[in-house]
Amino acid sequence: MKKITILSVPFFLLSSNYGSLFQAYALKYVLEHWFSCNVTHIHWSVVKKGPIKRVLLSFLVKLFVHLSPDIIKHFIPFSLFPSSLTRLFYPKNFSPFLNKHLAFTPELGISDFKLRHWDSNATYIVGSDQVWGFDTSAVLLDFIPAGDKIAYAASAPWGDRGGGSILRKKKSLEYLKAFRSISVRENAGKECLSSLLPNHSIEVVLDPTLLLQQDHYSSFLMKETIFSRPTLLCYFLNITNDREWPISLSNLIQVSKQKDLALRIIPLQGTERMIPRKYGFNPPPEDFLRAFRDATYVLTNSFHGTVFSIIFNTPFVAYTQIGHGATQNSRIQTLLEGLDLSSRIAEPGTDTSIIIELLVHNPILWEQVEQRLSPKRIQSLNFLSRALHTPVPTPYSTRKY
Repeated sequence: MKKITILSVPFFLLSSNYGSLFQAYALKYVLEHWFSCNVTHIHWSVVKKGPIKRVLLSFLVKLFVHLSPDIIKHFIPFSLFPSSLTRLFYPKNFSPFLNKHLAFTPELGISDFKLRHWDSNATYIVGSDQVWGFDTSAVLLDFIPAGDKIAYAASAPWGDRGGGSILRKKKSLEYLKAFRSISVRENAGKECLSSLLPNHSIEVVLDPTLLLQQDHYSSFLMKETIFSRPTLLCYFLNITNDREWPISLSNLIQVSKQKDLALRIIPLQGTERMIPRKYGFNPPPEDFLRAFRDATYVLTNSFHGTVFSIIFNTPFVAYTQIGHGATQNSRIQTLLEGLDLSSRIAEPGTDTSIIIELLVHNPILWEQVEQRLSPKRIQSLNFLSRALHTPVPTPYSTRKY
């Protein structure tokens, strides 16, 4: 059985960000169940927490859940709160899912990588999510002196400067050349890496979450609906001030009332401090998927929010982001352009009548979407098959993704 070690994003993201968690889950599932590999994820931290920090964090969690972000912001400037702390307004418990579905090495800090013995006979995979957005050469597997190195759907905040900061460093080219196979999620990533590595073939593949189909995710979800009535589900990230709302809260309330819908908002990465308790919620991973399955409509500015709307065939509009989160836009555009769903992309501030028209009166032809998605799954699995020198046990034509 081929041994695979995956380096994805740091553990704090795997244990707090739905998209990061599910891309790790999906890649492990595909490698284990379809390619018969033994898979371990590297548990790594940018900064390891000592016991004092752990106790303090536990106290802050208990404090924040009793504060209402929509009230407290009128009395305490949010500039006093680091963005990483504001997520504690809506703390999430990912531990049961992580313990059940993923296997990890012991926790490593960046300085620990080169001290650990790494199996030179193993295959090392970097991916997916924004693993190349962290400014450490560890994400380029510099600590592996020998071994097979692959990048699957690796991503970075490519932006206008042509890649994550680590990719612009001088020694990075040397580390990248040691990768035998490289694939990315976005067209912008392919352009960036093709210019850095003109002799390498860089492929654009699907995010791991899209390798699995609706039936797979539904198989471990409760059948009962998570919502008691028709619901407009919003999943928003990176909203740290009123200017960064893709659609104002007052307009969201207006749309939900106009269409007789409940309004529920899942906030992430700074958005927690902007969402009143009345509308916000923080589901565990399985219920996060149920929310996309059971929602009547979805509004999101998240790549994985877009992905799970597609997987569960839920009508959606995907907003582009501005400010810090604008690096998300490339992956959403790459995905939706490839599925002929570009019309579902909206700029922040788009008139609500246009949004309602898209959601309610402009149905998505899901069979056609699946017809475009299926060959992309096959191409992505072919990449893994070639990179691993391992055939997929079941023919693609009969496999249930």
